[in-house]
Amino acid sequence: MEFVEWQMRPSAVRLFRQKGIDVHELQSDVAVKREDGGLEIDLLVVNETEVVLVELTLLGMNTRGFLVHRVHLN
Repeated sequence: MEFVEWQMRPSAVRLFRQKGIDVHELQSDVAVKREDGGLEIDLLVVNETEVVLVELTLLGMNTRGFLVHRVHLN
């Protein structure tokens, strides 16, 4: 999936800002490992009030998709 991440990363800041999400930090290929499991995040978008987790997927030969989970920090 690294190729898809590489293609998405340059446009990610623009795409999120168009949706009203300010981007202070953008990380790719983030892995969290715990004793009870783990989590892999393709793109992690962070600002002062929220975190957006992005899972990039290939849906077919020429079609890409992504799942977004947005968390507000309060």
